[in-house]
Amino acid sequence: MSARWAALLVFVCCFSGGCIIGFKYPLGPVKKAVIDPRLLAVWECHDENQKPGRLTFMDYDGQQYVLYFTAEGEEPGHFRAYSTQIKGRGFLNVQGVEPKPLDPTWLFFEYAFSETGQLSLRGVNADPFEKVRENAREVRRLLERNLENAEFFESTLTCTKADQKNERK
Repeated sequence: MSARWAALLVFVCCFSGGCIIGFKYPLGPVKKAVIDPRLLAVWECHDENQKPGRLTFMDYDGQQYVLYFTAEGEEPGHFRAYSTQIKGRGFLNVQGVEPKPLDPTWLFFEYAFSETGQLSLRGVNADPFEKVRENAREVRRLLERNLENAEFFESTLTCTKADQKNERK
């Protein structure tokens, strides 16, 4: 596993309270994805223990994001991501990149915005999907049926736009 892919996994593992195992397929096709302009920013993220990380979302092609991850003492991670809607809720399909994918595994994160503009990211826990993990249709169906089931999600990361954080100081 490359250091860049490991960087996001370290971020996920450290902040979510447990490592997230990936999925073989994304939650939906790229051709149905759209850019959420609210995501396009540099975000300062932390978990309940206040451990920091920085995520940068950039528009790649009008449907996908380039995602950069940095954390103190870690090599930066570079990823592709795109949004999928499930019952009106936003999910990110995230995969490591270089010229080719570093690891074909996909990670899923539900994202939402508070009234004050904070971003919340919740990793999808792959454990409940063990029997269907390699069947894209069944993964999506199971997730749709369990959007309110806490066992299907990891801890939430809270993120504030870096420029907003500096304005508050």
